Amino acid sequence: MNPRPGGDAERGPGAPGLTLADQLRRLAPRDHAALVFDSDDEAAGAVAAFLRIGLERGERCVHLAEADTATRILAHLRAAGVDAGEALASGRLALVSDRDDYLRPGALRPAEAEPLLAQKAERAVREGGRALRVSASARWLLDAGPTVEQLLEYEQMLQRLSRDHPFVALWRYDRRDFTPAVLRALLRAHPVIVYRGEVHRNHLFAPPLAAGGDPSEDLAQFLETLAERDRSESSFTESGERLRLALEGGAHALWDWDLPGQCIAVNMRWAELPGLPPSVWSVSVTEWEQPIHPDDLAATWAAIRDHLEGRTAWLEIAYRVKQRGDGWRWLRMRGKVAGRDAAGTPVRLAGTITDVTEVRIAADHALASERFAAVGTLAAGVAHEINNPLAWITTNLGYVQDLLASPAKGSAADADSTRQVLEVLDETRQGVARIRDTVDALRALGRPVGAGAPVPCDVREEILAAVAVARHEVVHRARLTVGVPEALPAVLSHPGALRKVFLHLVLNAAQAIPEGPVSEHEVKVTAAASAGFVTVEVSDTGVGMSPHVSAQMFDPFFTTKGPGQGMGLGLSFARAQVEAARGRIEVASEPGRGTTVRVILPETSREAGTALPGAAPASGRRRVLVVDDEDILVRAYGRILERDHDVTALTSAPEALRRLEAGESWDAILFDLQMPDVDGVELFEKIELSRPELVSRVAFITGGAFTPRALSFLQRNTRPTLAKPIDAGALRDLVAQLAR
Repeated sequence: MNPRPGGDAERGPGAPGLTLADQLRRLAPRDHAALVFDSDDEAAGAVAAFLRIGLERGERCVHLAEADTATRILAHLRAAGVDAGEALASGRLALVSDRDDYLRPGALRPAEAEPLLAQKAERAVREGGRALRVSASARWLLDAGPTVEQLLEYEQMLQRLSRDHPFVALWRYDRRDFTPAVLRALLRAHPVIVYRGEVHRNHLFAPPLAAGGDPSEDLAQFLETLAERDRSESSFTESGERLRLALEGGAHALWDWDLPGQCIAVNMRWAELPGLPPSVWSVSVTEWEQPIHPDDLAATWAAIRDHLEGRTAWLEIAYRVKQRGDGWRWLRMRGKVAGRDAAGTPVRLAGTITDVTEVRIAADHALASERFAAVGTLAAGVAHEINNPLAWITTNLGYVQDLLASPAKGSAADADSTRQVLEVLDETRQGVARIRDTVDALRALGRPVGAGAPVPCDVREEILAAVAVARHEVVHRARLTVGVPEALPAVLSHPGALRKVFLHLVLNAAQAIPEGPVSEHEVKVTAAASAGFVTVEVSDTGVGMSPHVSAQMFDPFFTTKGPGQGMGLGLSFARAQVEAARGRIEVASEPGRGTTVRVILPETSREAGTALPGAAPASGRRRVLVVDDEDILVRAYGRILERDHDVTALTSAPEALRRLEAGESWDAILFDLQMPDVDGVELFEKIELSRPELVSRVAFITGGAFTPRALSFLQRNTRPTLAKPIDAGALRDLVAQLAR
């Protein structure tokens, strides 16, 4: 563990890992404490910690003492990282040794010193400070050899100052200057005692009797104070026990982050959470950060930075940590800025941290179930989207087949037939493209969202993919209007996450519209870029929402739908994905008039594509190997490529592997990912081992990965991949890229 700035002089022996400065932070304006010390260096360390906290909080700090103590104080402040020169020059810190110059000439009775110190406190606030923080000694204010009565009178003055003015004080008592009896009487008059590196609330505290006061009234007040303190302590103990039980029941650990000191104070529950560094009292920021999954570090620090810079009201982030042994656990960190300095800069964060692994697993399972339920709801619409183009493809192919079986005679008839065949083929290509887009959208819907670092995403593509899946659900309820520019800036997100977000929003918009004439309702999806943000709006003219429902619509498991129509996780997922992309969701709704959901995402720079820039396509014939277990597909690929290249078409991956291991070579190698016997993953791994010079010539053709092995391979794969069905031009371009 890294030591805190300032060295071990601040560390309290009775509180391992908890510094004296940490304990002194409990003192606030209108509070005062007595420092009891045995050595000058001990006093200097405590006073420096007391003043440093005041400087961090934007208070005016004054040390009233003999001149020879200033050097020790400054040494401790500088060791703790304080720019003492700047603090002195700006007036935020004053080391005063001349009593007559600071207050007024001559001896001062408490009644005379009180208004002068009160004026100093009020002036400190007028000049921009939050309070006046004073370290002083009664012996410094009084003439040498003050009586006990005079000292107690000063304690009464402190009580009034702390109660009525922005004043916080540390009153110093050197044990070498007082008899035990006198010191005992004085300490009973202080509510807080600092002794041997620890700060204690004085449970024996009894305010001194005012001069000329009635002892009977004072005794009655003392007894009432004693009873009230006992009731308060009992209530506090009960509250503490309730808090302890609540924290234990919720498996929460507490943390308190000292931002300037880069140290996190924790409670004992911390050590019980998996993946956290074992510690009873505190950890350094480096120790906290070390077990976090590398893919989660950027998002974690981004969330912390967003909160510290005021972009979020609360800090809330979930991340993975390496658990002791093996595997990863999910932790959720929640907190809020708990302290700022005079400039408004956060100096303290505090909150809870909780193991949410089981909750997250259960939520993922529930979300997967809801996703499949959504797919089931959309199945009829998707079938319609596929069957319509399939109908004209089948009809057109039948027409071409009949035409070729009974060709028309004559040159004019031949020309007309050629024109019609070309028209039919173009329509067929459009139908295939429509089916492909629908299948791609469904495939993306079923794909899990990654937990790693986000990547630049095309918002237009994500919107259109979502609309393609949801279209049939909408068009039987309302007009569907899509207004998306041809080009939008990229945003950072996990691949496929945003299309799931937009799909949930479009489906909810459709489901909010009652059955009736389609012409009377509309679902509109629009997008625009402005001022560094991309804004996507999904609006409907449905039933709208009450403020109560609108406030809860993104809560997990909240739903207004009937049984079997969803578990209320879709919109919760949507908000989580938008916030993971550092965006936000806004909702405007009015009962009877409809709802508009606005997704606002920050722009990012669009990364270069995977193709190497500046490389010209290969010219001339090349040797191409195509491997797929579907014989018709292999012949189709061969027909497209063999006009320009020498094609070896195989339906057996073991045969391809045998020929590769025998030394045959090709300029471009294309194979399916999912094949029996030897799949594309194994074939590629064999090439890496036995023919590494061919790795750069390999590309994959896939209709989708449906095994964990294939899914994992695709996530880490860096080779070009074409998704079936394949456009002829895309296939030719891929071969040219591989063979250059």
